Amino acid sequence: MLNNPEKAIDRWYGKESIHLHDGHINSICYTLAVEGSQISESQKEFFKEVFEKYNKLWPSIAEKIIELEPKFNKLQPFITCLGNNLLFYAPSRVNKETYDFMLGYELKDGESIIASYFFCYRNWQLEFYEVVS
Repeated sequence: MLNNPEKAIDRWYGKESIHLHDGHINSICYTLAVEGSQISESQKEFFKEVFEKYNKLWPSIAEKIIELEPKFNKLQPFITCLGNNLLFYAPSRVNKETYDFMLGYELKDGESIIASYFFCYRNWQLEFYEVVS
C-alpha cells in the first residue's frame, strides 16, 4: 500500500484499492503529513497497523454512526449507504497533534450525501468525532 503518492507542500496523498464491508468501500483516500523526502517506513508501518486493527475499531464507529443517525437501527441498511471511499488522515507525529489518525466515512442516499463522519483516534481510543451534514 501507499504506492505512488503525490506530494503537496506539507502532505502526501493518494488513493489505494481496498475491500471493506462486503465491497461497499472499495478505496481508501489517504493523506499523511510530510516528514521527509518520501513516506517514511514508520508511516508505512503505522498505516499498515491501523488497517490490521481496523476490524477492532469498526464496531465502535458503526455504533456511533447508528446513534447519530436514528434512521439506521440495524447494521445492514447502514452498511449499504456507505460511500465508496474511506478517508484516512495521519497528522505529523512530530508536532504532537491532538490525535494520531482520523477515519472518515460518507453516508449516501443514492448519489446524495446524507452526512460525513470523521473519527479521530489517539492511542487507539476514539478521542473525538465530527459530523458534517
